[in-house]
Order: sequence, then structure tokens, then C-alpha cells
Amino acid sequence: MFLIYVLIGVGVGLMLANQKPINNAVRQVIKSPFQATFISFLISSLITGIVALFSGTHLFPTFRFIFNNPWWLYLGGVVAAIYIASNIILFPKIGVVETVVIPSLGQIIFGVLLSQISASGIFGHKGFFEFVKPIALDWKIILGSLLGLIGIYITSVIASNKNSKEMKIIVHAIGGTATGGELLAWRIWAFIVGGLTSIQQVINGALGKYLNSSPQAAFLIFFIGLVIVALVALIKDKSIIPLNKIREIPWWGWLGGGFGALVGIGRVMIVPELGPAQTAMIVLFGSILGSLFVQQLGWWRTKKANIHPWQIIGLIVMLIGIALINNLF
Repeated sequence: MFLIYVLIGVGVGLMLANQKPINNAVRQVIKSPFQATFISFLISSLITGIVALFSGTHLFPTFRFIFNNPWWLYLGGVVAAIYIASNIILFPKIGVVETVVIPSLGQIIFGVLLSQISASGIFGHKGFFEFVKPIALDWKIILGSLLGLIGIYITSVIASNKNSKEMKIIVHAIGGTATGGELLAWRIWAFIVGGLTSIQQVINGALGKYLNSSPQAAFLIFFIGLVIVALVALIKDKSIIPLNKIREIPWWGWLGGGFGALVGIGRVMIVPELGPAQTAMIVLFGSILGSLFVQQLGWWRTKKANIHPWQIIGLIVMLIGIALINNLF
């Protein structure tokens, strides 16, 4: 079963690698990141809702369930909205490379910390920490986490610096505009956002366990995020969907929400089994692997860029880190 969960995690990462450029293409057509995000969340909500209904569950929990279970179970959708909004803001502020690397750093560190807190039993094994897989800190965990971060750095930073002239131009063109104290503040926020993602994954997994349905949990997460994004779009853009721009969206632009739905269901399934740290590492590995194929093939209107040997080296380093964390050596 462990291998199956690992493969699901890699699949989640592969889908994320495709979802991000698709949603970005939709944003370029619609011009509003919030309206584009609303469309993605709407499709994800519809798909997870249909899957939930076909699996024999209801879309929404009963009032009895809501009042008899922890309030924090519903924060996953809130964090999802914060994460997407933060990515939209961070890209132009600190650049694409740091927007990938710094939240990844937060994900892995927070994931390891959560697992260690659960293993220590400081807060007991009830409530939130009941759903955090405890992992005792040892040299394999430390070295594996470091190798994971080094692998991300190699694939995202070193490979960009070593790559072709065209890639350097691309990376430079999407660098950040923030400087000085503002840059430091955005970097700190990027780290916090990554940490929140690790917490969100545990919450989502817990919701799936409480409901005994991954599709229903994924639907609720997307629906809550949908409501939040809709409110932001109404305040910021005065409308939720620009009907005059809908026809300009390419047919594959609607796939972003579909990938998002599968990502949501997959994460709900694997986090309780693998733990937040392992899930973060495995999903990031799949995401970087998928991104290499997307840039190699130029899918979803992305600029083509050949895979560089340093990127392969970075993935291998990440694999070794994942193996160490999961005690495969």
C-alpha cells in the first residue's frame, strides 16, 4: 500500500505541474487572477461534487455533524484560497524561482516539525495531531529533508543559471520587483504560506477521515474556497465571471479545474498515510518532474526549454531524500 500512496503523491505533483500553467493561461485571457481562480475552483467543485454523489455520499454534512465535530476541519478551503491568492501576489514580487523554492522550504520544515511534535506526544494524540503521522527525528529524517531542499534548489536555481541563454532570459523576465525590507517581508510570507500548506494537508486528510469520504471532503474544501474567492472577486473586480471573455478561453483552459479536483482528492487520501513531510516531498518531486516535461514540450502555451542535466541531478537528489525519510535505505 505504501508504494500505491507514493505513486498517488507523484501523480498529484504531475497534475499540479499542468494545472498551474493552464490556470495562468486562463488568467492571461481574463486578466483578473481572482476571476480565473473562481473558474478553476468552480470546475473543481463540480467534478468533486459529482464524484461524491456517484460514490453514494451527500455533498454537505448534516448540521449534527458540523456541530459535533471540530471547527478547524473546514479551514482547509480557507487556506487553499490564501495559498492561491498568495501565489498570485508573490510571483511578481519575489520572482518565479523564489516563489517555488521558499514555500517548498516552508512545506518541508513545517511538515517535519508537525511529525516531530506528534511523535513527542506534547499535545497528545487527539484532535489535530491525531491525524499527523508521528515520525521520530533521526539522522535519516534530517539528511533526507536536507537532500530534498538541495534537490529543489538544484532543479529551480542552479539549473536555471546553467541552462541556455533563452532560459536565463525567461527567468530574468519573471524576476521579482520587491527590494530591501519589502523583499524580506514577502520572503517571510512565502515561507509561512508553505507552512500553512502542510497544515492544510493534515486538515484535509482529517476531514476525509471524519466524513469517511475523500471526494466529499475535497468538494467541501473547494466549495469553501470557491465562496471566499467569489467574495474577493466581487470586491476587487465587481463581478465573478467576465462573460465577454469566456469564449476566448482555449478548450484546454477548462482542464485546470479538473486537475485541481484530482489533486484535492489525492491529497485527502495520502496525507493521513504518509504524513505531511513525506507528502510534501513526494508531491514536490512529481511537480518538478511534470514541470520539466511541460517546459520540454511547450504545453499550455509555455515557452519551450530543454531539460538540463542539472535538473535530472536535482530530481535524483530529491529521490534519495524521499527514500531516506521513508526509511528505504
